[in-house]
Amino acid sequence: MFRDGRTLPRLSGGYGSALGFGVGVLTTTAAVAGGAAGAPWLGLVASAVAVLAVSVVTTLPGAALTAAQCWGLHAGFVLGRAGAVALDERAARAAAVFLAAALLGTGLGWLATRAGARHAVPAPRSGKEGLAWPEPSHPECPEVAGPVSGGPASGTAATPSPARS
Repeated sequence: MFRDGRTLPRLSGGYGSALGFGVGVLTTTAAVAGGAAGAPWLGLVASAVAVLAVSVVTTLPGAALTAAQCWGLHAGFVLGRAGAVALDERAARAAAVFLAAALLGTGLGWLATRAGARHAVPAPRSGKEGLAWPEPSHPECPEVAGPVSGGPASGTAATPSPARS
């Protein structure tokens, strides 16, 4: 769905970060359960794909926060143990991979937004040119139309209901 009729919607930084954290936790949990503690590249690839996917649908701040969160999860549970962040060469390499995935995903999201803008359905026009107006019910005053069903002049909304006894 188009937000303003011209561009595809993207999650703001806070919502993108929250989505990234949830996806990062699920990805890290699945990677560790699948044996990433013994093969850290498995967790790196899984988390990089997660960062890339979230970065496509969020803004640059959301993508950067997602990369940082996934790096912390990867360094703490795949490279380190029980949340103790490992600060070594492998963690630095993982940070670079996650940053690259975030930038690539943000770029792909930007391209998708621009492509959506070119193929978007135009926004509805406001005013009389885009709508069918009812015929006026007052011949001496053509700009006043008849009452709309359910409106105050129809008697349904303005008439109070009788009190029940």
